[in-house]
Amino acid sequence: CWLIALSRRCTLMPKRDREQDDRWGVLVPHNPLCGAPVPLCSPTVVIGREGDVTAPCNPHLSRKHIRLERDAAGAVYATHLSATNRTYLNGRQLARDVAVRVEPDQGNAPFSLPGEAADAPLLFASWRNAEEARAALADEHVRGWCGWTLRFDDSGQETRGGGSAAAAAKKMAWLVPLPADGGRAAAAAEPAGGAEAEAEPKQQIASRAPPPAQPPPPQPPP
Repeated sequence: CWLIALSRRCTLMPKRDREQDDRWGVLVPHNPLCGAPVPLCSPTVVIGREGDVTAPCNPHLSRKHIRLERDAAGAVYATHLSATNRTYLNGRQLARDVAVRVEPDQGNAPFSLPGEAADAPLLFASWRNAEEARAALADEHVRGWCGWTLRFDDSGQETRGGGSAAAAAKKMAWLVPLPADGGRAAAAAEPAGGAEAEAEPKQQIASRAPPPAQPPPPQPPP
């Protein structure tokens, strides 16, 4: 029995590794007072004073302000929960209790964080973006603010343009076996232009011969 227990114990994955495998995104704060980026591992994450993600720098944040949900297909939805405050996704105000899919938006470029994708989704409480929040703070209209860039992992959210599919294909490319000669024999046997090149007269193929190589341009003296 102790051997079975020992084998099970040895196969357990460290907590940090399990969280890394389960992580589907990161909330990157725009306000430095909000602290470090927050990894998103659970399928459901609540932002608020009593939620999974808090923002002590923003006293206007509701107890349960925003809910993020990731479905089995990898799509992420944001739902505004507060009855007194507002939520903005990509600069657009969300209606209460209506789930809206979180997607990249090219209009976010002027408000994106350095080092983050220009079209990365922006999720803000009470204000559309950091510029509006800072202006309201300077005018003493508010006592704090919070907002995040939502960064998706490559294996998570499906983005426009097939970004996640391209990343997955790149990761799987090394699994495709190559012939023992590295594919040189197949490349030599295949005509340069495929089936259409075989049907062309020889004189046409010869007329498309590449021009002679030009000498490289002179290099400046050291």
